[in-house]
Parts: sequence; structure tokens; C-alpha cells
Amino acid sequence: LRLLIGDDQAVPFHRWKDWESILELAEPLVLPRRYETEADFLEALRQESVWSNEQIADWGRWRLDLPIMEVEATIIRQRLERGEEVDQLVDAEVLRYLREHALYEGVD
Repeated sequence: LRLLIGDDQAVPFHRWKDWESILELAEPLVLPRRYETEADFLEALRQESVWSNEQIADWGRWRLDLPIMEVEATIIRQRLERGEEVDQLVDAEVLRYLREHALYEGVD
């Protein structure tokens, strides 16, 4: 079991309720969302002034080396709600699942 988390949420993760218990249950995989490089991400963790050097190293090890996607789930959800196409934003299998289960249709 792994915790998928964006780097924008990993930096303030210490503010989550029971964050230490969450880490015991599932090691994170950090997806780049705000910080383009690992160095930028690690510097943001340091600036929080709560993470130890060991914890910062762990977060760096958990970060995936992927490009930042310029789309957010909110945008995809809004487009689906309006009946607009999202083929360029969502993997075909994910889109099939969303449509098959009528996710986001008619949601306010």
C-alpha cells in the first residue's frame, strides 16, 4: 500500500491529522505538482523548519522523477460536468472508468 501525494501537499504534511500514523501505514510516492526539481522540493521542506534531515532525505527518496502536469483534477471534473472533452488530459482507461461509473456527471 502506498500513499500517492502531490509535492504541494507533502511539504505541509506535518499538519495532517495523525500524519505519523499515516506514514506507518503507507510509504508515500510524491508526485511533482509545484516543484520542478527535487532540489526545489527539498528546499521547500527545509523552509517548513519542522522536518529533520533524515525526514527530508526520505521525502526526497519518495519523490518520483516525473514532469509536472499542467492540469488539476478540478479542471478535469469541471469539464466532465459540463460535458466537455478531456481526452487530452486523461488516460483512455481512466476516462472509460469515469464514464462507465458516471463519475462527475451532474455533480454540483
